Amino acid sequence: MAAIHYEAYYRNLGPWLCQGHPRTYNLGLNLDTSGASKRSGYDRGDTVYLPPDTLTQAEVENLFDCLVRRHATALHRDFERAQIGSSVFLGLMKTRAGTDRNGAARLVHADAPLTAVYSGGGPLILVERGGRVLVQTNHTANNAAETVVLGAAIGRPGAKPALRLRRQFTLQDKAYDGKDFLLATNTRGQRLQDACDTQWQ
Repeated sequence: MAAIHYEAYYRNLGPWLCQGHPRTYNLGLNLDTSGASKRSGYDRGDTVYLPPDTLTQAEVENLFDCLVRRHATALHRDFERAQIGSSVFLGLMKTRAGTDRNGAARLVHADAPLTAVYSGGGPLILVERGGRVLVQTNHTANNAAETVVLGAAIGRPGAKPALRLRRQFTLQDKAYDGKDFLLATNTRGQRLQDACDTQWQ
């Protein structure tokens, strides 16, 4: 099972959300799908992918029905109340932080089209299920998006994934060094340089 927070990237990942026209079950969150930079007044939630080789359509529909019954009240409340706590030496300082999600946005009965999304405040690094590695702008919807093929993922069963990437590339007339993206992080907080072995070409 994989999850992608599509609305966090404006509409830049929209083509992957619709890829293959998968069966999609919306869970009723009030999402900002405008592609603008609005942050208040809207719900936030991941799109959860349920692989067909793991769950049948009937099982996904049963899960959807269960979530719909719970989602409008209890699930939404649980996400808002969820807290992540931490403390330092002798408990002299404690922090509490809530999640930034209100629930799940939708269920999709398909394999996730993207296996990783890395972000560092600028262009995104996207790893497609088919193996292509892309770099894509991450602007609001009123700005033209651009995507460049950066390289390919190399499957290595039982080992850390490897990416064979171009060291130098141009995106929207600006020259980049691929090494500048090694500190970009995925949704689990892993840096690209830690999650994958990188081979430059």
